[in-house]
Order: sequence, then structure tokens, then C-alpha cells
Amino acid sequence: MQKVLRRRVLRDLKENLFRYIALAFLIIIGMYVIVSLIGAGATIIDNGEAHDKANKIEDGQFSVFVPLSDDEISQLEDAGAEVEKMFYEDYDVMDGKTLRVFANRKNIDLVECDEGRLAENDDEVIGMESVIAGGKGATLLAITENGFGKRTELDEYRVQTRGGKGVTTYKITPKTGVIVGIKIVNEEDDVMLITDTGTIIRINVKDTR
Repeated sequence: MQKVLRRRVLRDLKENLFRYIALAFLIIIGMYVIVSLIGAGATIIDNGEAHDKANKIEDGQFSVFVPLSDDEISQLEDAGAEVEKMFYEDYDVMDGKTLRVFANRKNIDLVECDEGRLAENDDEVIGMESVIAGGKGATLLAITENGFGKRTELDEYRVQTRGGKGVTTYKITPKTGVIVGIKIVNEEDDVMLITDTGTIIRINVKDTR
């Protein structure tokens, strides 16, 4: 009986050799795909965790209209939270798109740059404005951290080529402080400023020289 079964098995193998080879090949390919997917998933998870750790990514973010006081920050830190200011500005560009520019951060959710480099100084990148959008008679308004402002004609800014160092807009002194914001304005515009204590100041652009 055993000899008969053996002969039948051997005969079946010979008759369907290519079918069994194809089946074995499909099984091997299927196992390879499964193992590859598992390995790729583990690699993605490991790389994601390494990226989050290197860039100090955190889950929580919140926005406030008035800056937090030192006591409020201390309460959050006593509760186990790490607090760092996050500042960004949005700029409308072509085709209805918006460009968001972030200030550098040091402790939480570090800014990552795929090309180029990050700003090296706190006042290296203050803002970005469209000269064309300003229209005729527009000027550049620069505001410093100590509340000083200056308007400059756009014609005073010559076109820069690659490697250009720019044009000096404001002479920085301890009295004025560094520039904290710029905006293309017209004389009929109003400017609203918010102090560290939450006081809102509204001025007319034409009153700024």
C-alpha cells in the first residue's frame, strides 16, 4: 500500500511540477512581502520616534491673546509642563497660498529646515512683505521692541543680487531696541500695537515718520 501511495505522489509531482513550483514561488514571495512590510513599519516607527526625540516634539500647543505673566508660567511649570514662546507670521503669496515663517525655538518643537539654514540671530529675519501689493505711495514701517517706529520709502531699497547684504533700515541702539516687526503701509492705514502688559495702542500711519 505504501509503495502504491509513493508512486502516486511521485507521478503527481511529475505531472504538476510547474504548478507546484509556481505555488512555492508565490508562497515565498508572499512571506517576503509580509516580512518586508513588518520591517518597514518598524523602521518608520523607530525613525519617527528618533526624529521626535531629536526635535523635542511635544503634543500640546496653545495660543494666548495677551502674553502670560511670570506667575502664570511658573504655575504651568510647577504642574510639570515645559513652556516656550512660539512666534510665527503668515504671508499671502501667489495663487491664494500662505507662507508661514516661524521664529527659532530652543526647547520645544524645534524648527527643522530641509534646505538652506535657520536664522542665527534673533533679529536676522523680522518679516517679509510684498512690494507690489503695497501699491503706489506705500512705505515700509519698522517697529522696535521699545516702541519706536520709522517709515522708509520703498525706492530706498535697491534690488539685491545673490550674496547681497541688504540695506540698513534702522540704526539700532539700546534706547530703540531691536526691530520686532515690519509692514508695508499707506498713509490711510492704522497700526495697532500690544505692549507686554496687554495695553493696546492704536496710531495712524501718517503720524509716524
